[in-house]
Formats: sequence, structure tokens, C-alpha cells
Amino acid sequence: MGKYESVLLVSFMGTFFPAFALYHLMTFRVNRNLPPGGKIPHTLTARWSSRLSAAYKRLYPRSRLYQLTMALVVAGLTIALLFVALRVWEQVNGN
Repeated sequence: MGKYESVLLVSFMGTFFPAFALYHLMTFRVNRNLPPGGKIPHTLTARWSSRLSAAYKRLYPRSRLYQLTMALVVAGLTIALLFVALRVWEQVNGN
């Protein structure tokens, strides 16, 4: 792994782990206010994620935690795409 790949990997880890932790923090905070039969599982699926975001925004309308989490997710995806683009560019150029 080259210097640029290492930088991208460390940058990705710097966005992934905080986003993952914040997602679970939001789930804990929402589940505290839900009845036992209506708890949101901690799985990362689109169905549960959309339910979590709606419930979180309803319960904590002034919190910036959701926006911060989504910004970290977008940054992580951007870094992952840059990593793929770098690998493709290296393959095309024979590096």
C-alpha cells in the first residue's frame, strides 16, 4: 500500500468509527423513549435507518447529532470513492 492509500485509509477510519458510534448513540437515545415492543434494532439497514432518523428528529428536534452523523457518512463514502479511483488510476497507468 502506497503513501496515498495509507492516508485515505486512515482518513476513512477517522470518519467511519465516529459515524458508527454516533449511529448507535442515536439508537440508544431513541430506544430509551420507545415502548419495549417498538424498539429500533442496532442493525444498519435502510429501513431501520430511515425509521431512526424520523424518530430522532421528532424526539430531539434541536440536536445536531443527526447532521453530524450524516456528514461523517458522506465524508467516509467520498474517501472510499477516492480510494477506488486511485486504485483504478494506478492500474490503468501500470503503477
